[in-house]
Amino acid sequence: MSNRLFKALAIVLFASITVSCDHNIEVKPPFAWGRYDSYDDFLWKKCAPDTLRRTLVFDFNEDARNYLDRPVIIGIYKKDDNGNLQEISPEEAQLVIGDKSCPNNRIAVEADCKELKLGIVFTRQAEDKVHCWYFKIIDNGGLDRINDLETSSPDNALPILRDFQIEKHHRWNPLAELCSILGIILFGAFIVWLLILRPAFYPKFRHCSKECV
Repeated sequence: MSNRLFKALAIVLFASITVSCDHNIEVKPPFAWGRYDSYDDFLWKKCAPDTLRRTLVFDFNEDARNYLDRPVIIGIYKKDDNGNLQEISPEEAQLVIGDKSCPNNRIAVEADCKELKLGIVFTRQAEDKVHCWYFKIIDNGGLDRINDLETSSPDNALPILRDFQIEKHHRWNPLAELCSILGIILFGAFIVWLLILRPAFYPKFRHCSKECV
């Protein structure tokens, strides 16, 4: 039996990535991370940033726990118009763990880490649409495999772990929407009163005068 160390990591991203026993990785549709409703400020009702959170679970094998020489670094990416991957900028969205922002939108995972509650916060500059993003290894930390994917290759290309969808949806400000609904109701009630109820309750009488000859 070889004494070579085999350092591996299994990551379960929101219970959707698992380790395969063979070399065929199951292709799965993008996972739905969540939806954030944004709206314009109106009077005292301001749009507050919301954090969409999911749990990442990490399972290092024994060799990895004992001999990992540096953290595993994971980033989130999107594809540009040419299909090339580029990192998500903090100007577009911010990764947070707990209440702390992740520097450069990168997640550092130590060998003793079992799980992280990862949050994504959209900025106002982010487009209002469904975003398709990717978790990708930036630094393998010296691991041989992650989720049964080789982390070392001749072209030094590190693997994509999982793709997911996250939506930023623009809607009316709730206070502005409520005011609009109340305005429509009041205007409708006024029209009903003016055209139907007032003639019924306060009919107009015509006065005829006769001239005495």
